[in-house]
Amino acid sequence: RNLMPNPKVGTVTMDVKQAVEDAKGGQVQFKAEKAGVVHAGVGKASFDVHLDGATTDGVVHVDGTLALEDALDLERAVQHGAKTLSDLGCDESLDARRAMAVGDMARTQLALDLETDDHLDAGRPSGRGVTIYAHLDPDSPHATLDNPGCNDVLISQIQAWCEAVGNTVTIRPVIDLNTEITTDAYTPTVKLTEQVQLRDQCCVFPHCTRPARHCDLDHRHPFDQQNPAAGGKTTTSNLAPLCRRHHRTKTFSPWTYDTPQPGVYDWTSPTGKRFRVTRSRRHGRLPNTTQIDHVPPDSEP
Repeated sequence: RNLMPNPKVGTVTMDVKQAVEDAKGGQVQFKAEKAGVVHAGVGKASFDVHLDGATTDGVVHVDGTLALEDALDLERAVQHGAKTLSDLGCDESLDARRAMAVGDMARTQLALDLETDDHLDAGRPSGRGVTIYAHLDPDSPHATLDNPGCNDVLISQIQAWCEAVGNTVTIRPVIDLNTEITTDAYTPTVKLTEQVQLRDQCCVFPHCTRPARHCDLDHRHPFDQQNPAAGGKTTTSNLAPLCRRHHRTKTFSPWTYDTPQPGVYDWTSPTGKRFRVTRSRRHGRLPNTTQIDHVPPDSEP
């Protein structure tokens, strides 16, 4: 279907020097096949509403390249709008509600809130807060971000975000991922929840990449509602993030897992196959799943 890179449709160029000069000058756009336009954004923010491509059912395509801090703000605002629509009874799909949320933002934010004394005195609402989890290495100019969709950024970029006019910076205590945090209740505390999410980063089921912040926290040893002191405590070493699908799999199927050490999960499948799931900063946030051995199906896990 002519989807491979092809110089004739502008998705490949042999003139490297010119391509570098174009990249330094801003965004480079190439015409693609008849279906539309391929945008190769390089170092320049852009935002396009393709009104000329509106369909007969009144839908247009929107795309853009945003600064990371703006993208985080936008994503959280869209998530909030979609959830609000759902809470109000909207039964549209999540994608449809996200699109409706963007439209609502466009109708209610009709002008830029300029940084003037009049606006500030009038009680102009502040921007939506975004929490950035940055891990700094004194020997590196980069910082690793645990936020979904983010990788490494320059420390100078984080400094620029903090110094931007209108931003409020709150320094939160560092959570030691190696400390055992315990509560007598079934529901983890905010600090305990954040510690487990930062430690594991994703659902700990083999090959799953669902971010931990969108997962349930599973008690590896079930919590005893009648006698909490009997076992299954709500504590760091007994909690693991599992997405809703794999939480149910662990609860209602023969899948089982053990934790030989914090952050390491050995799973046994119904057929006896065993998998080890680990996380390591040198591998990024994605899970590292390896098959460790094979136990006969009729053997006890």
